[in-house]
Amino acid sequence: MKSFSSKGFLLAVTGVALIFIGLNPLRDYDLGVWAMWAGFLLVGMVWTWSIWEVIVAEELGFVPRVAWLIVTIALPVVGGLLFNVMRQPRPKVATESNRKMVH
Repeated sequence: MKSFSSKGFLLAVTGVALIFIGLNPLRDYDLGVWAMWAGFLLVGMVWTWSIWEVIVAEELGFVPRVAWLIVTIALPVVGGLLFNVMRQPRPKVATESNRKMVH
C-alpha cells in the first residue's frame, strides 16, 4: 500500500491550522466553530489512516508493529506522520557492482 506522506502531511497541517483558527480569533463566530470541526475531521482522518498504515505495513514484524501502534495511537497526528516519514525508502548508494548491472 502506498504511503500517504505528502497528502497526509498536507491534510494534517491543514487540520491543525483549522483547529487553531477555530479556537483563537474566530471562536465566537459560527465560521470559527465550523473551521474547528473541519480541522478535527481532517485530523481524525489522518489519524485513522495512520493506524491503518501501521496495521497493513508488510515490512514490520509483530513487536515493531505493536510499538508503532502504541506511538500512533498515543500521539495521534505526530505518531502517524513520524511513522510515514521514517519508513520512506532510502536512496541506494551506487557501487561498482550496481553500475555494471545497470549498463
